[in-house]
Amino acid sequence: MILFDPLILNSYRKRKVEGGIMIYKIVSHFVLIAIFIGMTYGTVFGEFGDVVISKQKESLQEAGIPAVIFPHWFHRIRFKCKVCHESIFISKAGANDMNMSNIAKGAYCGKCHNGKIAWDTLECPRCHMAEGTNLKETSSETSITDPKKIIYLDSSGKIASTGNIKESGVAGNIVKLGKGEHVKALSPKEIPRDKFGLVDWVKLADAGLINPAPDLDPSVKDDDPMDLNILLVTAGKMEDVVYPHKVHTWWLNCDSCHDQLFTMETGATDMNMSGVIKGDWCGRCHAKVAFPLEDCMRCHVKPKSGAKKAQVIQ
Repeated sequence: MILFDPLILNSYRKRKVEGGIMIYKIVSHFVLIAIFIGMTYGTVFGEFGDVVISKQKESLQEAGIPAVIFPHWFHRIRFKCKVCHESIFISKAGANDMNMSNIAKGAYCGKCHNGKIAWDTLECPRCHMAEGTNLKETSSETSITDPKKIIYLDSSGKIASTGNIKESGVAGNIVKLGKGEHVKALSPKEIPRDKFGLVDWVKLADAGLINPAPDLDPSVKDDDPMDLNILLVTAGKMEDVVYPHKVHTWWLNCDSCHDQLFTMETGATDMNMSGVIKGDWCGRCHAKVAFPLEDCMRCHVKPKSGAKKAQVIQ
């Protein structure tokens, strides 16, 4: 049995967070999991899905208070996503008007952080962990001195890849993240991982290593998930998508997605990968908290068979 010590949050003081991206100095348009891009928040230790919350950056800076690190993994092992979304938090960056006044009154984080379910709001350093108060935008710098290497720089002035793994390491941001060090609670070999080395949350739950609650009220019993697959036919030659309601309704409520993200009518949602990458539809969760979009074949699983429209499959 794996024990998740609440004090494990103290380990969040090991790596630098640049650009508000909680993934080991990695900045990627596929993994936009923070509020403010291009800012330095100090030295911390992050996992895929962690979020730096600094919407009130001016007041934080004036008070000399570090920004908040919200660790999705830490909450996800205790509660299902539907406990918070969408009744407590709107799952869209900047959509929640959070401040310490309404939190102290029991809204947002204050729903749990009241000293009963979780520690109260007076234990500031347990959330405000991004050390340092430099919330100003910083310019990119590079240490490249060989003129022949300049052509390998990305748009931020850093080496993207030279094509030689021994020289410049792996190029993919998600691969870099998976190969990196993980917080102690997610480090044991028993933790199932995907091909990138990230935690496979579906397998983690199936293996019984976590049993997240469906409600803040311990007496509330969970609803059975909906075992329904939907075939989404792609426009090109890419394999079609099979959307499994079962795993999504295990974590979420129906109103987490309908009708704000998906209209419950066949063909009524004009979905495309460009919009998904920008954070629409599936992109509301995937590449932020759910597995990254780079793992294409976890969704595109059905070879083309001449289907003309979306349909239900079993």
